[in-house]
Order: sequence, then structure tokens, then C-alpha cells
Amino acid sequence: MDRRIQRTQEALQTALLDLIQQMPYEQIQIQHITDHAQTARVTFYRHYSTKDELLLASLDSIYAQMKAALAGMTALQVLNIQEPSGDFLLFSFVERERRLVYRLMMGPLSGQIQLRVRHYIVEQVLHVLHKHPKMVGLPLDLIANHVATVILGNMLWWLADMEAAPNSPPTYNAAQMAALTHKMALYGAFAYVGRLDLLPIPDGVTVGIAP
Repeated sequence: MDRRIQRTQEALQTALLDLIQQMPYEQIQIQHITDHAQTARVTFYRHYSTKDELLLASLDSIYAQMKAALAGMTALQVLNIQEPSGDFLLFSFVERERRLVYRLMMGPLSGQIQLRVRHYIVEQVLHVLHKHPKMVGLPLDLIANHVATVILGNMLWWLADMEAAPNSPPTYNAAQMAALTHKMALYGAFAYVGRLDLLPIPDGVTVGIAP
């Protein structure tokens, strides 16, 4: 992509994400975006047809950055229940940008955005697990969907919990949410398919269903 085009698109995306934190999404007009990005309306329409299209492109850009950060992650790292690297990256972003993420995930396009986030997670999980030779024959699409369901569900709960008491410390911080979510997602998925042996469970740790 031409660097000038990339800079313009980045400026428009940043402008929209900034504005979402300042006013309701439905009140944001194209003129607000172009003013904030210090560009012209005609420039906006050279790149995007609607505000919604710009928003989805902004989400794709955030995902691309996270995907790049996780590019070297192996299946063994993902399956390591003691090292929730990918989950920590996500929950750290949510904690850092909680106002923005809350407005996106709970706003007028929440359904569409949540589906897109689920797609991102499923895509990343499948990309990594397909590299593991012992995954052959397992229902990886269902495993990835389960993992995405747990991550998305915990994220939404955490956002609502933090929003309920914005001036108080969260019940769990990003590291705790990442560790708990990582274990919930992996234990649940691999217990269901009868392959807990694929998880490197530390000595002295018993995995089972609590009474």
C-alpha cells in the first residue's frame, strides 16, 4: 500500500476511535471525523463509503497489530496453561483501552463487532493449532469456537464489571483475567474431546470437575 494512503487511513481510523470515547457513536458525523483527522470530506470518501466501514477497518487494523505481535507463537506455547501470552496481550489491550472497548462492544454495532472479534480469535487459534501434529483428527473448528466463546464471554463480563465501578480497582487485573480465561478455555475444550494429555499440566496439579 502507498505510504500516503496508509497515513490517511490511519489518521481517519484514529480520529474515529478518539471520537467514540468522547461522544455516542450514532452522533458522530463524517464531518466530525474529517475535522478531527484534519482532512477533507472528499478524502474520506476516497477510502471509505460509510462511518461503519471505517469502524470495521479500524478493528481490522487493531487485529493486524495483535496478530503481528503473536506471529511467532507456537502451538506448544498456546497449550501451556501456565503462560497465557495471547490472552494477556488481549486483556492488557482491553484494560488499557477499556472505555473505547466498552463503547465498541456495548454500542449500537455491538452484535456485529462481537462477531468480528470472535472471528479474529477463532482465526488465530486455528492458525496456531493447525501447526501441531497431534491435532490431526480433532474437531479444531469446535475447539477454536469454544476458546473464542470463553474469551469473549469473560471479556464482556470484565468490561461490565469495570464499568459498574469505574473509580475502583477492577475485581481482576489483566494478568489474572488472562490466566483464568486461558485455563478455562483450554481445560474445557480438551476435556470435552478427551485429550487433556495434550496440555502440559504441571506436577502436583489435579484436573477434574469440582464437586
